[in-house]
Parts: sequence; structure tokens; C-alpha cells
Amino acid sequence: MKLFSVFEYGRIEGLTGAEKDLLDQLRGPHHERLFEVGWRETRATSFVGVVQLPQTTLQVLPKMYRHEDAKEREATANLLFLLSYTRKLDVTPPEISRL
Repeated sequence: MKLFSVFEYGRIEGLTGAEKDLLDQLRGPHHERLFEVGWRETRATSFVGVVQLPQTTLQVLPKMYRHEDAKEREATANLLFLLSYTRKLDVTPPEISRL
């Protein structure tokens, strides 16, 4: 299982062609692309969250913490809090520790 952690609009490297195809098919609530997939590079858009592919977990963090490496844990915790706040996702401590 591979884990990628990137910030909004960040470049995602190391994906297989099949993984890029899956990301290219994802759309948001208004049918907008969640990832920009090109033949040279793949980038996250303004989507923030976690995407689970068959062999890969992709975590997109808010860009407000981009310049401070120590803030990645805080950004992840904030993201998980926001996801759990929707009550559409059951976030438990073991799931948080995997990220």
C-alpha cells in the first residue's frame, strides 16, 4: 500500500497509469475535476480530503500549511476533524494513525 500526502495544487509523483486513470475519472459535486491529470504530471486541485485507490491512499491537505513542514500533522488533524464533523464518515483513532 502506497501513501501520498500532498497539498492543494501540489504535484503528485509516482502514480501508475491505472491510478492516474482512476483519478482522472473523479468529479466533485458540480462535476468539476478533483485532479488535473496530464501526460507529464498529475496535480491536486482545490479538493481537500483522502482518496483510497486499490493500492494507494492519497491525502490532499489544505495549502495554508504548505510552507511549514511541522504543520503537516496539524493540517491532517484538522482535515480529519472536519471530515468527522460532517457525520458522513466514522473516523476512529486507528484510522487516524494510519495516515
